[in-house]
Amino acid sequence: MQINFEYMFHPIFFVSGLLILWGLLPFFYRQTQPPSSRLFRTGCLILRAAAMSLILWLLFKPVIHLTLKKVEKPYIPVLIDNSASMTVKDEPQSRAEQMIRFLRSEAFRTLEKKATLELFAFSDRLVPFHSEDSLFFQGPVTNLTAVLDELNNDHHMPVRAVLLLSDGGHNAGYSPETRGNGWPFPVFTVGFGSSREMPDVMVTTLLSDNMVYMNEEVPVRAAMRGPGFKDRTVDVVLRAGDREIARRRIKIPENGLETVVHFKWIPESPGPQKLTVAVDGVDGELTENNNRLETYVHVRKHKHRVLIIAGAPGPDLGCLSRLFIQNEHLELNIRTQKPGGQFYEGPVSISEFRDTDLCVLLDMPTEATTPAFWQSFRQNYEQYHWPLLIVAGSRFEERDLGDFDRAYPVRTLGRLNPAWVRPVLTEQGIQHPVPMINQDISRSRACWDQLPPVVSFRPRPAVLPDAKILLSGQAASAREEQRPLIIARSISGIKNILLTFNSIYRWQLLMWQNADSQSFLFRFLENCVRWLTAEDDGRPVRLITEDQVMKTGMPVIIKAEVYDESLQPVEGASVKIQTIGSNDTLYTLMQGQGNGRYRADLDALVSGDYRVVAEAVQHNHVLGRDTTRFSVSAFQPEFLDTRAHPDILSAISRVTGGIFVSPDSADLILSKIRLSPEMIVNQHEIRPYRHPAVLFVVLLLLSAEWWMRRRKGMM
Repeated sequence: MQINFEYMFHPIFFVSGLLILWGLLPFFYRQTQPPSSRLFRTGCLILRAAAMSLILWLLFKPVIHLTLKKVEKPYIPVLIDNSASMTVKDEPQSRAEQMIRFLRSEAFRTLEKKATLELFAFSDRLVPFHSEDSLFFQGPVTNLTAVLDELNNDHHMPVRAVLLLSDGGHNAGYSPETRGNGWPFPVFTVGFGSSREMPDVMVTTLLSDNMVYMNEEVPVRAAMRGPGFKDRTVDVVLRAGDREIARRRIKIPENGLETVVHFKWIPESPGPQKLTVAVDGVDGELTENNNRLETYVHVRKHKHRVLIIAGAPGPDLGCLSRLFIQNEHLELNIRTQKPGGQFYEGPVSISEFRDTDLCVLLDMPTEATTPAFWQSFRQNYEQYHWPLLIVAGSRFEERDLGDFDRAYPVRTLGRLNPAWVRPVLTEQGIQHPVPMINQDISRSRACWDQLPPVVSFRPRPAVLPDAKILLSGQAASAREEQRPLIIARSISGIKNILLTFNSIYRWQLLMWQNADSQSFLFRFLENCVRWLTAEDDGRPVRLITEDQVMKTGMPVIIKAEVYDESLQPVEGASVKIQTIGSNDTLYTLMQGQGNGRYRADLDALVSGDYRVVAEAVQHNHVLGRDTTRFSVSAFQPEFLDTRAHPDILSAISRVTGGIFVSPDSADLILSKIRLSPEMIVNQHEIRPYRHPAVLFVVLLLLSAEWWMRRRKGMM
């Protein structure tokens, strides 16, 4: 260890100051009143000299440089493939058994003696390795690129080399061969398994529309292959829930080629339906884990019927019409008002009012709107309470809807005062699903920030307390307060969204050259429709799963929203969930995420159907309960291609400067890795004048001297 000092001024001045200080201090204790012993005077002198010397030293702002040198063995992380494909038995032993045998081999033990090894298990991410018992070989995918990136970003010691043990079955993320130049360490790979394709039958694809409708024929497409079973006849079965829908007998093609099987299905009840395509097992196949695929389909009673009532023809009407027509799950009905108050398409019938699922008021009503039509509209609204999307532009005339508080999210719109404003996403907007056109909050915010300015017509609408301002507008003058642009409200199952601006078409025209924003307006309107038409039964607890079919080995994310009696988000509740499977029940406490939202991550659930029951409690009062269901599929991408891929491992080693070997040639790695000890130099810089502990020492010395003098009555 080396210690060097650095001062603000030349050390000669510090030494001179010390000599002067030590020469003057004895005069203070040459004689004392009352008289004291020489031992006492010497003790006080030492305390004061130490304190004053330390103060003088700190005034010179010393910097202490420590250099620590030590010899260490090279650090080598060992990455162990823990994915499901390692259970494949394509040789006398499974790949997992071959790997464990390698970890017990003499070559690996020699490496342990000459290097500092840190072991990690991985599939799509790194997990610290504790023992062979922690290897379950259930990882659903293998992402070699993500694993090596994670090691590169998070390693805490200089990496001499990386030892990667795998079958090379990379099936997620970017290709590792193209990322090799980004890793600053050589990767030495050991490959397990055979690269030849073993006899196996598998379902590779299951395709169906996510949203379908009752009593309408739904096409379902499945693909399967069976390398090694040429001309063998198998049955492919389609099931909806536990009910068999159709069965097809097919002949497996040669050379492992895919064959496509088409089914037809007519759903008979609304709600989520689980579709399963399965192929019978064949004697001698490698595994039956890939013989079925599952997906969930949402069945609606009918398409959502959207009624647009426009105050006049215009570009906004044309833009909205085109965007709504693009959505195949909507039926569009348009009424465009004439200058005299009638409609170009004819009057709106009672049946059209009755069957409407969503009404869009586009600059409607206006001065030209007849009292008779508005009276009819108001009566039908009071009866059916459709969700409303209101665009209040320059021609919009505020009128009473009868049940006024439930129709608008504002008490009044205020005076008309047009101004150009720049859209700004609010904090309430970040928490709301309507403005979130991307799952990534930062990307959603970036899209809103790129939007061109719009004309806001109402600077100060009286927003109701239970409404939320999702988007505001910033005027050119920073002194002017922001204007509410998009306001949303949901109360007692009745929802509405108010836009206090028009010229929406500009968002589509001016953003067309930006590839990320071309579909912005379509996605925004799609979110509006989804939120407005979603059933809201006022439940105080609402469970949400990201998907209804999960992959084995992947974490299952459960989310919950908790509301009070006035449907305001509840913070600080205790939300417990029971995850009930066929053989076991798991109890979990959800973690608060803010704004009445809670989350739980469930790991390592086995395949099967699950029911989740949530209960929210606050102050010993049960706020509510909710239930949802999901399935964990036995299918894993690891079994779509069961071959080992030594070519991928060899490419990783080649571009990083390592080598690829088979388990039997592991001694070659010992000769190629530089295993000589390395001198590690660590340098530290200490600035004592910045440490409170040094000031504490000075005060302690002076306090000790003061206490001794006080005891002798010298104060």
